[in-house]
Amino acid sequence: VYFADSPARTIYTAPVDAAAESIGAREVFAVVPKDLGYPDGMICDNDGCLWSAHWNGGCLTRYTSHGSVDFRVALPFRRPTSLAFRGHMLAVTSASDDSGGRGDDGHALIFATDHSGNPSQRLQDSIPGAVSPENDHDR
Repeated sequence: VYFADSPARTIYTAPVDAAAESIGAREVFAVVPKDLGYPDGMICDNDGCLWSAHWNGGCLTRYTSHGSVDFRVALPFRRPTSLAFRGHMLAVTSASDDSGGRGDDGHALIFATDHSGNPSQRLQDSIPGAVSPENDHDR
């Protein structure tokens, strides 16, 4: 399991024992540099990599399963918050900036990636034509 301690700019990982319904000791997975904001919403792709939105950093980072940065994607808004895959499409929501920030703050963005992920059932049910493992045709 992954979880973000946003004020500490740290993403942790911990082992999960489903049978015992317990979570083991946490370890530091990644630390977000000060100039890239705070770790916020996260999602894993089908390759086992973690994507993290950077609140006040205006970007996403894709981390390998070992916590190293694979790449970053700059976004047209400062406060990305949540991520959701729909096959090879990645949706990113953002919070509005009450201080009159960039024009795209408070909007959502959907873009194609070379990586895929499975949508949650809730997301899949709410989007007509949502891509699922059964109907994803390598776009």
